[in-house]
Amino acid sequence: STAGMYRLKYRYAVTGYNNTSAVSDLGTHKVNVVLSTDGGATWSNANSLKEYTGNAQYSTTGAYEYINLTNYSGVVKIAFVATTSTNIPDIDFHIDDFSIEGIPEWTGVVNSAWDVAGNWSDNSVPTATSNVIVNSANPLVILSDVTVSSIAVGPLANVTVNGTLNVGNITVALGGQMIVANDAAVLQTNEAVNTGLVSVKRNSSPLFRQDCTLWSSPVTGQKLRTFSTQTLFNRFSSYDTAAGTIGSYLQEIVTTADMNTKTFTSAKGYLIRMPNNWVEVGSSNPAQPYLGSFTGTLNNGAVSIPLSGANNKLNLVGNPYASPISIAAFFAANTNIDEILYFWRKKGSELSGASGYATYTSLGIVSADGSINGTTPTNIEVGQGFFVVANSAAPGNLVFNNTMRNNGAATFYKGATETNELHRLWLNLSSANELVGQALIGYKTNATQGVDAGVDALYFNDSPTALTSLINNAEYIIQGRSVPFVNTDIVPLGFKSNVAGSYTISLSHFDGLFAENQDIFLKDKVTGTLNNLKETSYTFTTIEGIFNERFEVHYANTTLGTNNPMVVANPILIGVKDQKITINAGAIVMNKIELIDVTGRVIYTQDGVNATAATLEQIVPSNQMLIVRINTKEKGVVTQKIIF
Repeated sequence: STAGMYRLKYRYAVTGYNNTSAVSDLGTHKVNVVLSTDGGATWSNANSLKEYTGNAQYSTTGAYEYINLTNYSGVVKIAFVATTSTNIPDIDFHIDDFSIEGIPEWTGVVNSAWDVAGNWSDNSVPTATSNVIVNSANPLVILSDVTVSSIAVGPLANVTVNGTLNVGNITVALGGQMIVANDAAVLQTNEAVNTGLVSVKRNSSPLFRQDCTLWSSPVTGQKLRTFSTQTLFNRFSSYDTAAGTIGSYLQEIVTTADMNTKTFTSAKGYLIRMPNNWVEVGSSNPAQPYLGSFTGTLNNGAVSIPLSGANNKLNLVGNPYASPISIAAFFAANTNIDEILYFWRKKGSELSGASGYATYTSLGIVSADGSINGTTPTNIEVGQGFFVVANSAAPGNLVFNNTMRNNGAATFYKGATETNELHRLWLNLSSANELVGQALIGYKTNATQGVDAGVDALYFNDSPTALTSLINNAEYIIQGRSVPFVNTDIVPLGFKSNVAGSYTISLSHFDGLFAENQDIFLKDKVTGTLNNLKETSYTFTTIEGIFNERFEVHYANTTLGTNNPMVVANPILIGVKDQKITINAGAIVMNKIELIDVTGRVIYTQDGVNATAATLEQIVPSNQMLIVRINTKEKGVVTQKIIF
């Protein structure tokens, strides 16, 4: 026979002597599957293909074994040889369904398609029990989901996975090529052994020269510098949780030795800037994705990395596999972290004031990147770096395992059901038609008005301009609240900016009862405006600063709010002259007058006016915008802006 074309197949079982009881320890008994290459003249355990002895999990009902005969050619004989030094334990060793069968070997004589029978030496497409050999130089392309026991790629072979390869051992000979294409996956749900080099491709989002991506390597041995040779050496960063008081990015390539030898650490995340010859932001050319290529030995089985509980407990980690991993399974295996993920999603970073991080919890995902609005991920993709938050000062290791791995098919993200309520709204913050922030508020079964682990997420706080919601005066980018929903609920918002100017708050999207007839109002406590965001967005002006008492989300149209409370039948005239503020309300009787600065702070109050005119004196002018809020008998609350 020809070497490498056959395998041994048989079925075995071990039971107690003359009964069906299980045996877990063979003691000194040995059963060897032995091969003779001289026609049976000699038999030696040196040619043992398999040995059964000692303590193990032995089948009592019959399990198939497959043994490659790749190192043998010509005529061989095979025997089962039993030896022992005692009769304890007393056992029966059963053998059945013994055969020699052909191993499928790729020829590619028809085309490059895996599922064409004529491309295989035995004229049949490999099955889940096949140990596949690819020696031919004719390219092999896997386009769909394929399951085999193992695959061996020869020195002339070229294998490309464009679908999903479910496999045990992978062996790639020197000179052979195996490529896992972008959005393809290799699944190894058993503790398989990988040998040789495989290239895993992964495309970034379309980006400009000074933009970055959070990467993580699915292979062992990939050098940092050679991953992106045109990126400036000081733009490869990891994250040091213990740095300073809040943690900080740390330059990874410092020395010449780092340039030449430093490799990706499995399960560690890296922030890497685009090549320095990439498309410039603001140019006439659109952003382009970076075609990342990781070459090394595929990671498989258990992978772990130490976590830090210092400062804010943020740790930059990454998917270590050549397949997506389930977020739910990842959280289930790591109870030492909060169920929060932060992903980098920023483009045009030199011009944008937006937060760079998309934030995920069980309530949903928010991002200043409008391209992912309305989509909730269920998997962490190949090559993806991301932040997790440790939930203690000594969190131990973060773990990854094969049970988390899948082919990338999205699992159903559960919305409202008969027993679980889910009602959500996403608020956008924009400046000059650019989306700079987003906040999520949702009403969910088992959520509370307080801080809920795995539901609420703090703002990453990487940008000084943000719209958030507040829990105990802390800024949350995602907030869950209790059900049943009541329309009297009020959600305080946080707003801050380091740039004075005009901003707009609008609804991005919503679901649950908000997709029905429930209104969503934005209350501006400075102007007294109650704006129905389902009808129109709300634009306001501000100076730079933090304004956490200005805005609220309401769900009922109170008597204090209309979409434009300043429009009245008899306008109130307000004048500023000689460091005095003069108010003429015509026929409208004023009860109370207040002056409010842009932070929402009331700096002056005059009660019991009971007149149609008033003059405000002894107020020190500071050339700032003020809101004059007047409570009237006939027209309710009226507001106007002045500079004083």
